[in-house]
Amino acid sequence: MNARAFLVRGLLAGLIAGLAAFLVANVVGEPHVESAIALEESAAPAAHDDGHSHSHDESDSDSEEAVFEVSRANQSTWGLLTGSLAIGVAPGRPWSRWSRPAPQGDSAGCCRASRRH
Repeated sequence: MNARAFLVRGLLAGLIAGLAAFLVANVVGEPHVESAIALEESAAPAAHDDGHSHSHDESDSDSEEAVFEVSRANQSTWGLLTGSLAIGVAPGRPWSRWSRPAPQGDSAGCCRASRRH
């Protein structure tokens, strides 16, 4: 097996692992995250009812930075998928490089040649 084929196999294994991680996180983890967000949002109005008036309007701030908001639906689908695939594929290249099999041949032959006097 040449190095390119081994690298492709390592990246493909990482891609499959990333997809599996996404499915598990989406099925097992997301319901807990959604319930935690719902709990936090239900407690939020009671926490801000302390008699003070606060303004979080963008016109009050001195910075002119653009605010880019990502919806929760995008976070829980595309964001989770992108992160899972990146984490799955990223170790594939170094792992395939480190775990490359030894070249085919007579490994005992090299040892016999070095023992000759």
